Amino acid sequence: TVPVLADRTAGRVLNRSTAPSLYIHVPVCTRKCDYCDFFSCAPETFPPDSLPVPDRITRTLIREITQRSTEFSVSRWNTVYIGGGTPSLLSPDNLADLCSSFSCSGEISMEANPESITGPWLAAAADCGITRLSIGIQSLHDPLLRAVGRRGSVKAARKALDTVADFWHGQLSVDLICGIPGQTDTMLLDDIREVSRYPVDHVSLYSLMVEPGTPLSRRLEHTPGFHLPDNEQDLWFSARDALEEAGFLQYEVSNFAKPGKECHHNLVYWHMDPYIGAGPSAVGTLPNGDESVRYTNTRDLTAWFSDPSQHQDIEHISRNDTLFEVLLMGFRLNAGISRKRFENRFSTDILVSIAQAVDSWEKRGLLVVEGDSVALTRNGLPLLNRFLSDCMEELFHQ
Repeated sequence: TVPVLADRTAGRVLNRSTAPSLYIHVPVCTRKCDYCDFFSCAPETFPPDSLPVPDRITRTLIREITQRSTEFSVSRWNTVYIGGGTPSLLSPDNLADLCSSFSCSGEISMEANPESITGPWLAAAADCGITRLSIGIQSLHDPLLRAVGRRGSVKAARKALDTVADFWHGQLSVDLICGIPGQTDTMLLDDIREVSRYPVDHVSLYSLMVEPGTPLSRRLEHTPGFHLPDNEQDLWFSARDALEEAGFLQYEVSNFAKPGKECHHNLVYWHMDPYIGAGPSAVGTLPNGDESVRYTNTRDLTAWFSDPSQHQDIEHISRNDTLFEVLLMGFRLNAGISRKRFENRFSTDILVSIAQAVDSWEKRGLLVVEGDSVALTRNGLPLLNRFLSDCMEELFHQ
């Protein structure tokens, strides 16, 4: 028997001033990048069916969104994010059907690969209510794209950016990767200068993560002379400075935005506000007082297609683990954590919960307590993992 998640958490979600947000996972990619650890499958690997794969995905996502809306009594979502996979492989008709299945009071974001972007597709996205587009550029150097097995080319990326400049009137974000084998400081700074010439108002600058079991991991292990840059940290700092000089303010460890153009949906994650996931492998996390409940959908496509909201693992997260997750996510933000929000949730002051860590890091100028905010400084933010280690030691070994 599958536990009924809503019975334990829906009431508390509904009592919040903010409705839950919705993440929609589109689990299809023409070809998976060598570094990617997200769940996605090539169309030819899907269970056989008479419907084309994008149509079948769309119909099942709509079923799940409808079921989740009923389960949690949600009539209007706070924000919506359509990710993947490659959501831009959905046709305009797919997109129209999907977006008609929900109502949203705020930002609606969607990821897109450069190769999928055309003028008519952008027009369809706008007509469906998409307000924010996130394009996976990663690099504007073909050798670097090949180094990480990234489908596409610099020519396709530039064509997509030109098309977006001509046809798109919503917010625009691009992803760039720092630390690709063979990447130099000049290459990364050139990429930043080039994307800055387009109407981009948000940049996600990710350090390349080498996940175990990925093709990239195996190549790094077995290919002589193929390795990550020795100066990856210096690369990242140079890129951060260049982004800020171009008017993109760092508001989170890996995210930079023009003033007022931060990603509202991602702020939901960093503030540990409630969100629901739809799609295979999608995750939903709901506050339950000072604890949390999290579900993770199955990756079994046959099971998901048969009944999308009934095949899931449910995890009940303790107070201490929830508190640490709030620290883990909240201290990623330049603005840090609100003392009032923290006390409302945990009935204690954050300055009491992690008093030793706050005192030590504040004395070294790496953390600041200012009004309602507790935050790492510009020099402290790159040391986030060390700070969290100190917090964990204090929380779990008192």
